[in-house]
Amino acid sequence: MANINRGDIMKKFRFRLLVIILIITILPGLIAGCSSKEAEKKPSSSSEKTDLPSGLKSIRSELEKLIPQLEQTAQILPGSSIQDEQQSGGGEGEQQSGQNTGKEQQAPPSEMQDTWSKISDSIEKIHQSWNEAEAVVVQEGLSTDVRDKFERGLEELTISADGKSIEGSMFAALEVYRYYADMVDLFNSKIPAEFFRVKYEAMLIGAESGRGTWEQARDALPRLKAQWDILKKNETIKDEDISKKTENSLNDLMDAVEKQEVCLVEIKSDIVLKNMDALEKKLNSSM
Repeated sequence: MANINRGDIMKKFRFRLLVIILIITILPGLIAGCSSKEAEKKPSSSSEKTDLPSGLKSIRSELEKLIPQLEQTAQILPGSSIQDEQQSGGGEGEQQSGQNTGKEQQAPPSEMQDTWSKISDSIEKIHQSWNEAEAVVVQEGLSTDVRDKFERGLEELTISADGKSIEGSMFAALEVYRYYADMVDLFNSKIPAEFFRVKYEAMLIGAESGRGTWEQARDALPRLKAQWDILKKNETIKDEDISKKTENSLNDLMDAVEKQEVCLVEIKSDIVLKNMDALEKKLNSSM
């Protein structure tokens, strides 16, 4: 009886020992497998983002052709500059003087028709590009609020251009550009969203000063500085000469706004935008 009990005990001991060995052998593999799955569930932030879709690139391309086109149109179309559209009344002599100036600057009707036709073509391309990009951008996390504001801006741009309103078209185009930057933030891009936000604020300041709304131009200054303070920390442009030139030109632009001198703002904003073009080339050259 004692022998049987000892035999049973040995069998139980061997069984438990086998279970322990199996646990020791299998457990590390299970832990490693779980860790691997956990790592797959939490990829790095950079790998989460996809490349900027071609539709968004096209939107930017058209906007950066359209906005200068509107500025040029304001210069050659009498009575349609941003400032002129806001003015009303005035003495008969002043009106006559304005009419004479307009006749001297007025472009031929055929040229103006061609200009507005090009503007309409650009706007139509933006609509088409947005249709291509919208689903992808929404999938990547674009908020409903930003999407709605972008689309409202695009609608306003279309309606204003159809009515041949320079001021309405200009500010609507800038509004569309503003929300383009928010979309860039969702994707991998050598050109960060802050770059476009700096450009937006600089162009907005130029437009606001052009129509004499200096309070709105001054309101943009803190936003401009805040976005530049982020952008200049980018490793590609940090400590580069072009970064220093851009910062100096931005300071000059802000000073011109404080002085409320339209001619200075026009010159300084042009310099800012040229420096931003050079800055973009530097950013694109990064690996």
